[in-house]
Amino acid sequence: MGSHPINLLVRFLLEIAALLSVGTWGWKQNDNWLRFALAIGLPIILAIIWGTFSVPNDPSRSGSAPIVTPGIIRLIIELGVFALATWSLYDM
Repeated sequence: MGSHPINLLVRFLLEIAALLSVGTWGWKQNDNWLRFALAIGLPIILAIIWGTFSVPNDPSRSGSAPIVTPGIIRLIIELGVFALATWSLYDM
């Protein structure tokens, strides 16, 4: 049981696009060493948050959840990541 492969591909591409937009925003912030920290660190932090908090028995994952959260909390996390990505694109 799981989601349709095309839906999973679209979801994956949206997640990657969000990480790339935040990383690009971080790169454009400074001209010194801080740009490397922002461009690499922000997407890594977001990816860790995205992968850690999950709903139990999520069909798009292996079924395991490192930190089990209710669906509404997971939705808030996802909306927060995409809102940050949207804002970063707007700010650039």
